[in-house]
Amino acid sequence: MPSKAEGNVVWDWSFRNHTEAVDLYRELCDKNPDLYSPHYYLSDNLIADRRAAEA
Repeated sequence: MPSKAEGNVVWDWSFRNHTEAVDLYRELCDKNPDLYSPHYYLSDNLIADRRAAEA
């Protein structure tokens, strides 16, 4: 999306949420519970999506 590439605010939730990243890191956390990084990135993306209660 050109406006996002230029650093503009994206108002459409479909383009600005982190659902795919959350799903990826959630899966990595399930498969590798001892690794720190996936948990950190999962929390970071949940907070970015204003889903802090899940973090």
